[in-house]
Amino acid sequence: MKTPYSSDPAQYDDDGTLRIGPLLWLALAILNRHLLFLALAGVSAFVGSRRGLGSDALSMFYSSPRFLLGSLPALPILIAAIRRGPKAGALPRWFWRHGRHWLLAAAGIDLGLLITSLISGHRELNEWIGLWGITDLYIIAWLLRSQRLAAVFADFPEPSKTTQ
Repeated sequence: MKTPYSSDPAQYDDDGTLRIGPLLWLALAILNRHLLFLALAGVSAFVGSRRGLGSDALSMFYSSPRFLLGSLPALPILIAAIRRGPKAGALPRWFWRHGRHWLLAAAGIDLGLLITSLISGHRELNEWIGLWGITDLYIIAWLLRSQRLAAVFADFPEPSKTTQ
């Protein structure tokens, strides 16, 4: 029997697991922003956007393919969060149990890439770079300190019983 994190029933979903909070969903979107941006750009091109995005909008989110490396460790956690249910297989469960480490890696890589791009002169410090760097630092501190987040990553719905 698991020890409940909170006695508030609103904290739990129908499967009896702690709900993924809005801040975790936001962190997943931020850490996957490079991949999500490319997906949205592809959809907009597919739908027939004639004008497309300007170079300023593009450079805010995606300036080099190496920035995709920061999003790669966070992608399996986003997928596991979406698939978090009794029917999920062993792989999403494994990624979810180790989710904090994967997200720490994603935020650390992203922050490291921002710093190296500033040092090497590939980018100039502006509001967006500063915002992403501070956001990465906040996410790292939150991942290391949040007890609720530790409880969310320790909790996954029990596998569904299959009838034979």
